[in-house]
Amino acid sequence: MAASNDAINREKTLYLEDLENRKQEALRNGEPWEEEDKDFPVEEIKPFICSDEKLVVCLDTLGQDREFSDDQRRFVLNTILKYRSIWEGEQRDNLTRDRDERLALVKGVETVMEEGEDEVVKPDAMQELEKSIEEVLNAQEEGAEVLDDEKKEGLGKSLRLQKIGELFCQNEDWK
Repeated sequence: MAASNDAINREKTLYLEDLENRKQEALRNGEPWEEEDKDFPVEEIKPFICSDEKLVVCLDTLGQDREFSDDQRRFVLNTILKYRSIWEGEQRDNLTRDRDERLALVKGVETVMEEGEDEVVKPDAMQELEKSIEEVLNAQEEGAEVLDDEKKEGLGKSLRLQKIGELFCQNEDWK
C-alpha cells in the first residue's frame, strides 16, 4: 500500500508541475485559464492488530548492601523507554514491509525500488505456477487416458503442492 501511495504522490507531483507549466504558458499567451481540480485517491492504512505485552524490570545490586540513587533509577527508566520505542518501531517496520510484500505478491507484479536503482519488475510466480500445472494437466489429457474431474483435481493439487515446494526452495526472497 505504501508503494501505491508513493506512486500516487509521484503522479500528483508530475501532474501539478504540468498544470503549473500549462497555466504559465496560457497566461504568457494571454489565453483564458480555468483551474482544474483532480482528486488523487489515497489508500487508508488500518492500524495493525496488536496485543500489548508488559514486562517487569528488576534492579539488583548483586549482593551489595546499598540502594540505587535517583539518577541510576532514572537512567534505567530512560534506557528502557528508548529500548521500547526502538523495538516498537522495528516491529512496525517489519509488519509494514511484510504487508506490502504480501500485497505485491497477491497483486501479481512486484516492483522493487531502492534509492538510486532503476525499477525492476518481477513476474508473478504463482501465475507462472498455474500455467505450468495447466500444461502438465493438458499433456496428461492428451496422453493415454482421459482424466475424470476428480482425478484431474487430485493431480492438480499434487502438482501445485510439489511446484510450490520447489519455488519456496529456489526463491531467495521467500526465505
